[in-house]
Order: sequence, then C-alpha cells, then structure tokens
Amino acid sequence: KNKKKEQKKESPKNKFEKPKLPPIQKGGEQGNGQNKQPKLPLPEPVKQGNGQNKQPNLPLPKPVPIPVPVQQGTAETNYQGKWELVSLNSGVSAMHMQLLPTNRLAMFDATSLGKSSIELPPDRCRLIPNTTNQFDCFAHAVEYDLQTNNVRTLKVLTNPWCSSGGLAQDGTLISTGGWEEGEKSIRHYQSCDTCDWKELLDTRLADNRWYATQAMLADGRFVLIGGRRAFNYEFLTPTGNPIPGRIDLPFLLETTDIHENNLYPFVHLAPDGNLFILANFKAILLDVRTNKIVRKYPDLPGGARNYPGSATAAILPINLNNGETNVDIEVLVCGGGQPLAFGKAEKEGIFLPALDTCGKIQVLNPTSNWEMEKMPAARVMSDMLILPNGEILLLNGAKMGASGWQFADDPNLTPYLYTPSKPNGQRFKVLAPTQIPRMYHSSSAVLPEGKILVAGSNTNPGYQFHNVKFPTELRVEKFSPPYLDPALQNLAPKDVKLLNKVFSYGQIIPFSCNIGAPGVILQNDVMVTLYKPPFTTHGYSMDQRLLNLKITFFGPVLGLGNFQLQVQAPARPELAPPGYYLLFVNYRGVPSTGSWVQLH
Repeated sequence: KNKKKEQKKESPKNKFEKPKLPPIQKGGEQGNGQNKQPKLPLPEPVKQGNGQNKQPNLPLPKPVPIPVPVQQGTAETNYQGKWELVSLNSGVSAMHMQLLPTNRLAMFDATSLGKSSIELPPDRCRLIPNTTNQFDCFAHAVEYDLQTNNVRTLKVLTNPWCSSGGLAQDGTLISTGGWEEGEKSIRHYQSCDTCDWKELLDTRLADNRWYATQAMLADGRFVLIGGRRAFNYEFLTPTGNPIPGRIDLPFLLETTDIHENNLYPFVHLAPDGNLFILANFKAILLDVRTNKIVRKYPDLPGGARNYPGSATAAILPINLNNGETNVDIEVLVCGGGQPLAFGKAEKEGIFLPALDTCGKIQVLNPTSNWEMEKMPAARVMSDMLILPNGEILLLNGAKMGASGWQFADDPNLTPYLYTPSKPNGQRFKVLAPTQIPRMYHSSSAVLPEGKILVAGSNTNPGYQFHNVKFPTELRVEKFSPPYLDPALQNLAPKDVKLLNKVFSYGQIIPFSCNIGAPGVILQNDVMVTLYKPPFTTHGYSMDQRLLNLKITFFGPVLGLGNFQLQVQAPARPELAPPGYYLLFVNYRGVPSTGSWVQLH
C-alpha cells in the first residue's frame, strides 16, 4: 500500500501540482500569533562625527561618452578635374565674354578682323562705317545658349575690339570703347530671344577707350579708367549713359613705358568706397568722390603686370561672417611678363619667359605690403576666376612672351587651383590639362552649374585656320573643377528654393535646400556665397567678386536632409555693388547649382 501511494505521488498527473503554502496572517498581531512573520532588525543609523562607522564610498560608474559632432571641413579629393568639348563652332572667336542673367553668354570680337565663321541674316548686314554702299554680312557677336550650345547672331555696328564692359543693375550689358569708330562708343545689350545691340550713336564718351577698364561704383555708376594714351577717367550713369567730362589721372602717365605696360589696369572697389588701381607694377587707392589719391602702395616686384605684360588679378573672397565693420579686401595678382617682352617678340621674334610669381596685398591695412609666392609654372595672358566655394582657378595663356598677335609661345595648358586658406607654399594644386591652346584673345566664365566655360584664342590678325602655329580657335570647352568629383556629388546641396530673388541691402534672405550627405550636417560646414559674374577679356575679369554671407539661422525641417536657412545680405553697396549675383550653397566645399538673385 505504501509503494502504491509513492507511485501515485510521482505520477505525471500530480507531478506539476502547486505546493500548498501556509496561510498568510492578516492584521499583524491578530490571531493567536502562532503563524506571525518574524521581525527583522532595522539597520543601525550611520554615526556622524569621527567617521569610524561611516559606510564606505563606492566608486561611481564611469560616464559613457556621447559622441559630439565636429566640423569636417572641406572634402578632400585627388580629382584633377575634367575637360569636355561642348561645341565645335562658336561662330565668332570669344575675345570678350559676359554671363547674362538669362543663362546665356554674350561673346564678341571685333568688326575689323574680316570674315567670321557665321553670317548675319541677309536683311541684317552691317553698313561699313565711313562708306555709303559697302556692307559686312558676317556676325562679330553672338549669344551663346548654355542649354543647347547653340548661338544666335547679333549685329554690332561700331568696332568693339579690345573694349570694356559689365552688367548694369537691371542685367543690361554695357559695352564701352573699342577701336576706330568704336573708341568712344557705348553699346547696350539686354538678353532676350529676339534682342540685339542698341548703340548710343548720338552720344559719345569723353575720351578714346581702347584697352580701358570699366568698374561699377557703390552707387551703381560706372567708371572708365585709362586706355591707350588716355591718362584719365570718366563716368557713366547707372543706366549706361555718359556723364560729360573727364578727370585727369597723372598716375596713368607715370606708369606707362615704352611698351605701354599699364593698359587694362586692375580696378577693384574697396569697402570704403575708394578704388584700388594697379597699373604696370604700381598701385594706388583713389577717392573718385574727391578725385584724390589717398594712398600709394609699395611696388609689386617682378615685372610688368598689365597689358601687354598681362598678368591676371582678382579679389579674394570677402568674408562677412564676422561682421562688416572692419572688412578689408585682398587683391591677388598672378603672372605677367618682363617689361621688354612685347618689343622682343614684336621686333625680334624672341619670347622671354613669363613671370611665375603672385603678389597678394590687403587694401585697407595701412601697413600692408605685397606677400609674394610662386606658381607651379609661369603664366601670361591667363584668366583668374573665383569659384563658388571660394577657391581661385587660373587657366589659359602661355609660359613665354606677351599679349599680341603671335607674340607668345609655349601654351600653358594646365589650370591651377589656388586655395587662399592654406599656408604660403601650399596654396597651388596642378589640375588636368586641356588639349586646346588658349592663347591671345581667349576667355572663360564661371557657370551656374559650377563648371567653367572656355572659348576663344585668336593669335592672328583675322580668322586663320591653316599654316599658322596657333590657329583661330572656335571650339568651346567646359572644365569641371575638383569639387565636381563624382565621388563628392552626394555632398552637393540640392533643391535650393528662395522665397524671394530680389532683396535689399542688409535684408534677411530665407531659403531651403536639401543636403543628403550622410552623418550630422553642421552649420560650420555650410557656406553661402554671392558671386558677381564678370566681364572677361584679355586675361582680366572686370567687376568680379564673391562674398561669404553670414548665416543667421540654420536648422532641419521635415524630411530627410531638408534644411531651412537664413542669410544676411551685404549691408552696404561698397561691399557688393547693386545688380545681379549668383547665390551658391556650399557643403564641405561642394557647391549647389547657382540661383540668380538681384541686390538693390
């Protein structure tokens, strides 16, 4: 019987039965107390005083570090750029070039160079000046469409050979000067599908402006400085009409020499409203309100820096992030020729080595002097363009000789990238070479897409394609700088949307964009720039400047990678003259597509 009872306890049916627990006594001391739970002793209080009975200090757990996002800086790349041929025939050789707010380019050369490669419509032939029945039916100016790479012929009446120009506040191209009947001419071009040049035939400039420089002042007026045997300057209204009179500038006479190495002087508007002017190797600060020279700078060593010595120059990017009270500008001048290079090439066929040095100077610093540095190789007749991310691109030109027909040799096919933020000796980077020599009368332009359009080169008195060392060049190229490395394109801001594209000085500019790069996007890695597209000819880009705007708000909004930004427009026109600019958003040195905006 006992064995059967034990087997019954071990049977599966009863194996998982819950054990019986003693009943819980409720009410503390109630009942007879036989089942009371025992009292547990309370812990003794910690004694104060000599600390003999204090509880020991246990080590605290180490905090787990939370990663803090840090500024990543400009994205590094070994990409040397890329060249692409986009057109075989621009129609005319691009001696002069201006990007227009319609995303088209005005290109023109001279009416005195004979037949171009494209004809005007039969009913649009040009009456040759000083004749009654002789007509020129070839075009000497075109509008180049960046989307299609097609050209539309334009009819220019007076000769714009080696003229000057720039955009007015409303986007009209104002072209001044030239040769023969064009020396005192003023031409206007407003871009549209059917527009053409309008020439002010009844009004003339005060002096001949051949190889002169045109610059915009803070009030929107233009100043024309110099030209062959024109040792003075004059003004145009903001709409491009002449203001009677001219003002002598003996500085231009003092800086000329046997070969006139002070033409196309480098002129830059300073933050105090004065003009920095470099002619040959000397520089001054000119107050055009009082017509007084307020400062003479130390000489720029090395040789001749202006045409026909033909260095190239630009203002380095103007940073407004730290306020505008003490803003200065730095002028960079690179390359050039030896003082006698023009004569040696013209009379003896000897090409002297060009200059391989650059000079940089602060304009408003009262004690500033030229900081010198060397390029990877010599350059003459080159272009200097400010890129959307604040770097500088040098391209085109030669290593020997001077400006002029057949006066230079040894083309410099290799662009250089100059990074202002790096230390002296480390600022230049050699990029991918082109296969097309771009010699005398070549030009280039920064495009909204961030690429560089390059055209022109005519080293001969006329369109010559055969039996010459450097034939007339009508092919058009685009160059992609290193920031267009395909591996970096995930960093490029996209979908930039501006609420308003016309704004006034000091105004807050709100806009949105998408930055789809991986990781945390920091404001310090974002830069918003305003670029003023220049008029480029003979290795000098007139009125070019780029401003780094102050970001007043930066924050994410709904949607992956979407951001809302606010930047402050320049507070005064001395920093940014009125008119059209391209606005770029850069992330880690990679720019968005530029958006046209108007500052007034």
